[in-house]
Amino acid sequence: MKEKQMVLRCLNCGTKNRIPEERLHNRPLCGKCGARLDEMIIRCLSCGTKNRMPENRLDSLPLCGKCGTALVVTGNQEGSPIDVTDSTFNREVLSSPGAVLVDCWAPWCGPAGP
Repeated sequence: MKEKQMVLRCLNCGTKNRIPEERLHNRPLCGKCGARLDEMIIRCLSCGTKNRMPENRLDSLPLCGKCGTALVVTGNQEGSPIDVTDSTFNREVLSSPGAVLVDCWAPWCGPAGP
């Protein structure tokens, strides 16, 4: 039986690496440059900076290297309102894995009366 394989792109050199599925948890290396293939890039929800992060550090609540904001949303932060702009709408709303409630408003538009 043919073993399942995944293709992982190296974040260091861009090379596509074919890795057997059972080797994914053994921290595989890129065949070209030797970089670890278990790293991911997490975009900071506060400042938008891309942060390179090994998968095994996600449980340690990593912080953004630029602004210091938590990169992983924990249970007590879920449901907190955030400001969304035209430039962050795709990332914050359309790419969200769960349900999103959007409250659209403008400073010049007051609340509706009873």
